[in-house]
Amino acid sequence: MAGDPGRALDTLDVLVTKAHDITGDERLGTYAQLSEQTRARLGFLGETVVVALAGGTGVGKSSLLNAIAGTQVAETGAMRPTTDHPRAWIPAMSEPGLTRLLDSLDVDERIGHSGRLDVAIIDLPDFDSVETAHRAVVERLVPRVDAIVWVFDPQKYADRAIHQGYLRPLAGHQDRFLFVLNQIDLLEKEEVDLVRADLLTRLAEDGIDRADLFSTVAKPGHLAGIASLIRFLEERLHAKRLVLNKLANDLRTATDDVSSIVGVGGGVDFDHRWEEARDRAAGVLADARVGEPEITAAERAGRRLAIRSSPIGLFVRAEEPPKAEETGREAAAIQEASGTFDSLVTDLAFETGGHFGARLRTSFDPHEVATQMRRSLEGAKAFGSPMPTPARWWRPAAIAQWLLVVALAGAIVWGWARPDLLRSGSWPWPVIVGVFAILAWAGIIRLSRWSGTRSGRTAAEIHRASTVAALGEQIDRRLGVDVRTVMRDRAEVSGLLVELAIEAAKIETGR
Repeated sequence: MAGDPGRALDTLDVLVTKAHDITGDERLGTYAQLSEQTRARLGFLGETVVVALAGGTGVGKSSLLNAIAGTQVAETGAMRPTTDHPRAWIPAMSEPGLTRLLDSLDVDERIGHSGRLDVAIIDLPDFDSVETAHRAVVERLVPRVDAIVWVFDPQKYADRAIHQGYLRPLAGHQDRFLFVLNQIDLLEKEEVDLVRADLLTRLAEDGIDRADLFSTVAKPGHLAGIASLIRFLEERLHAKRLVLNKLANDLRTATDDVSSIVGVGGGVDFDHRWEEARDRAAGVLADARVGEPEITAAERAGRRLAIRSSPIGLFVRAEEPPKAEETGREAAAIQEASGTFDSLVTDLAFETGGHFGARLRTSFDPHEVATQMRRSLEGAKAFGSPMPTPARWWRPAAIAQWLLVVALAGAIVWGWARPDLLRSGSWPWPVIVGVFAILAWAGIIRLSRWSGTRSGRTAAEIHRASTVAALGEQIDRRLGVDVRTVMRDRAEVSGLLVELAIEAAKIETGR
């Protein structure tokens, strides 16, 4: 598919604006001017030569279109305007830019052709008709087509409506104007030169001093001057292709220069690497909040909770985790986490290079990174300490322990009251009951402590996972937003550069 110069220049405009917002480099102004000048020079931004036929009622615009096309494209009439709305004679496989142009001009009637010339001709309404909307059509059209062919006939070439209403105000666009004196068969041979000279004088008075004027007859079976007009279109097509080739080269140069100014290298796999560094830093900080001391304390808390309602729980005293190591441990964690982030930023700055690399290096100094890591850690403290969850069977186990204590006490009383049961030769039931109570009680206590330890460790692990997630959010909010902004800008510029390079290649090879 052929390239779309209009889309390429739109991309260049966005790229230059974005790059200038990022860098402020005045060298980018060169490419803003390139876009503006190319639009002004090209007219229709595409490979098709787009020509508009303009003129008054009865001058033979439709006949001229039929003569150029070599077939019946438009209806003709001698006494009244036959072109009430614009129609277009376009290549059957028209490029997207031409379709958008016709849509914007409300040219709905389109006739496809498969001629050898890549030419589109728009037959405009008669500009001396009473339809005031026709006057606005040419004003919108002039900057957007390659040429406007103003068609006159020997009777109406001096029409003030055309000269004062259109040509004089639009004389600044004369480089895109072409003039046709049609129906010269109505004149004697010597009269043709006189009318041509008078028309050129009137055009000069309108401010058009470099007029290309063709003399034609466009009646079926009687054609004159049409071949010269077609050769003109061929020359415009050739010149346009040269301009498009230059545009493709300019776009490639712009791609290389903007890339060099802004500094955009290959892909750096930022998202994956950022997530790894963030999770690693969050894990290091989480270890300072929920490290081995906290896990051990959570295990002790779980054990205390497991035996709190049992008889032995009356003798268990609460223990506070050590506080002396907190400050030093957190400081070391902040330093390590900051180092992880610093390494990532340094690597990204080196790999990115250019302005983006400089932005990363200057925006994230080690002191600021450490400060944000400290604040992230402080923000995670609001989550408190790990809290073990009681198991459902702990309360029944505590009741069973109390029953076993009662059984042990009963066995002691029983043995004291009936010493004869302790003599040899008979079953020492008080001893048996007491030993059973002691063993069962010890087993339940051991199982409860194990369960409490497991509950405390599980609570600590869950708390650590929550702390890691909270710290990750803190780091993303405090540091990730700025880094992502830089990398997002870089990704946008990279995408625009790739898009521009593709469009340049299409423009160069699509013909």
